[in-house]
Amino acid sequence: MDVDSNDLSPIHHVPPEIFREVFKFSIALDFREIPGGATLHLIRLSHVCRLWRQVILNCSALWSDICLDLSSKEPEKQAAHWLEYGGSVPLSIRIENSFQFDEEDMQVDEEGLLLRLADILRGTMDRWTSFSISVWPEQAKLFLENCKGFTSNLVELSTDLINDDSDEPLPLPIPFNLPPGFTPTHPISASSRYCIPIYGSLGASITDLDVYTGPGDVDIEDYVRMLAACPNITKCNIEGAYSHVISNPAISRQISLPHLTDLRFSGFRNVDQLINHLRSRALVSLRIFEFEWSTALGVALGTIFRICSQLVVVEIVAADEDHVEALSPPPEGSPVLPSLSRLQIDAHNSIYSLLRLLSTPHICTLDIGDVPFDSVRGLISFSTQLSSATFRKVRAAPQSTTPLFNLPALSWLTIVDSPRLLDHITAPQLQHFTLNSSNNPDGSTSTSLRDFMARSNPALRTLKFIYLDIGDDDLLWCLGRLPQVEILEVEKCPVSDAVFRALCAPSSVEISDSPLLPRLHHVRFYLNHDMTPSGAIEFFASRNGPLPPHSTKRTSVNVRGSVDFVIKHEAFWRDVNTLESLGAYFPSQTSIIAQRREKTLGKRGLAEFLVGDT
Repeated sequence: MDVDSNDLSPIHHVPPEIFREVFKFSIALDFREIPGGATLHLIRLSHVCRLWRQVILNCSALWSDICLDLSSKEPEKQAAHWLEYGGSVPLSIRIENSFQFDEEDMQVDEEGLLLRLADILRGTMDRWTSFSISVWPEQAKLFLENCKGFTSNLVELSTDLINDDSDEPLPLPIPFNLPPGFTPTHPISASSRYCIPIYGSLGASITDLDVYTGPGDVDIEDYVRMLAACPNITKCNIEGAYSHVISNPAISRQISLPHLTDLRFSGFRNVDQLINHLRSRALVSLRIFEFEWSTALGVALGTIFRICSQLVVVEIVAADEDHVEALSPPPEGSPVLPSLSRLQIDAHNSIYSLLRLLSTPHICTLDIGDVPFDSVRGLISFSTQLSSATFRKVRAAPQSTTPLFNLPALSWLTIVDSPRLLDHITAPQLQHFTLNSSNNPDGSTSTSLRDFMARSNPALRTLKFIYLDIGDDDLLWCLGRLPQVEILEVEKCPVSDAVFRALCAPSSVEISDSPLLPRLHHVRFYLNHDMTPSGAIEFFASRNGPLPPHSTKRTSVNVRGSVDFVIKHEAFWRDVNTLESLGAYFPSQTSIIAQRREKTLGKRGLAEFLVGDT
């Protein structure tokens, strides 16, 4: 029965307010993030029955989201209808071009369309809470030039332009303003892509600025104008695509951003040009990625470290292809960062002298690479709160029998290609330790490793050895001192099945018998020289297989983990299946090859394939 033909139908007894809330919820749940989704959803709902149509048309709040597609039919009429239904409610406006026709092909009617849309929407600007435009640059420019006004209720602003990654980012004036004498009551979050937005007086309300300029060169004058229009930003993220900043000696202006606490630059080769044109003593977080080191950048960072004493987080990572040599300028004084908690930096000779003098008394997390030993010394000599440290390619560490650094709070330690650093560290509270010597120039690590373990006597839970020149005796000596280890990873080390046998759970039924590492629950043994599938099968079977006869409880927990081997014998595919049934797994490529080749080549062909693959 048609509900519209019978006013006694139960649906007519449901208050309209209930329908409105249901419709609002369904839009927010499934369609709010889809451009135009709310519009299409409302239209579909209005076609269900006359009652729903009346409820929808009479609820102005349901018409607050207006999504206009320039490639659709008569979007200006759609805008007029939506504004009529919406009454005086706050509005969220989105203009897009899903067809994305080339701006060079834009005809007079498209220009007229943009002008008509601007004329229709201009009178509602004081009700906008959100505005987003995603069209070609010339279309955005034409619309914005003809849609000027006060936007005192705006909280979100996005200019996400269409671009083919070949054009330089052009300045885009956004003539949205605040009424004279108006005091902003809410912050604005603004984002932009493929342009450099130049905001009107509305910029004073922007606190969160996110800009992606694209791959083209950036004119420093446009950058300065953009920041000057946003004096109250607290968070700023500016990204390029490994772009170059066009400097201009005539532009010497420095923009003061007294409220800026979070600054991030990424993808600008000469990022020092951007840094040098702003000042903010309130910085708490500084992150710089994908750039080229230079003497000028070393000077710029030295200035920041001197004046930004409230820094808590500093992350500086150059582009992978950056091999530019630069001079290390003498720092002015010894910067102290008393609040710095996290420092990540892939260093360069342009800042070695700065790092040697930098004081970070309350550092908790340190991740540093490509530095000489004396640049590390100052950072950790008095760091009693350091809890996590990663050292990569620390060079010229002197031989020493007396450790220089006692790190009482250190619980996470990763050392890559600088094992001699072990001679200088004592870490009694260490719980997670990774040692990687894939490009180790210092020779054997056996003595340093044993001395470090004996000196620190840590209660490790995680132990990872990668490319270490240690044999069975060294590894088993370490494991014998570490009964609390739960995660063990050994990769590309000269160890054998003797390690597997030592880790096997005992077959005895005596409760007093306990295996080496009774808490071990995850392992990774990858391409170690003399380990074999048969040794791995024995280990996993002892830990995960059936209990020994007359035994009622296990002396260890079950173990899961990955394995792979250098030598793959003729029956290797059967070992893959056996190990996987016991709780081990292989790198996906090995497992898939074994399964497919078994089916297509047969057993003999598979064995020949695997042996040949090594």
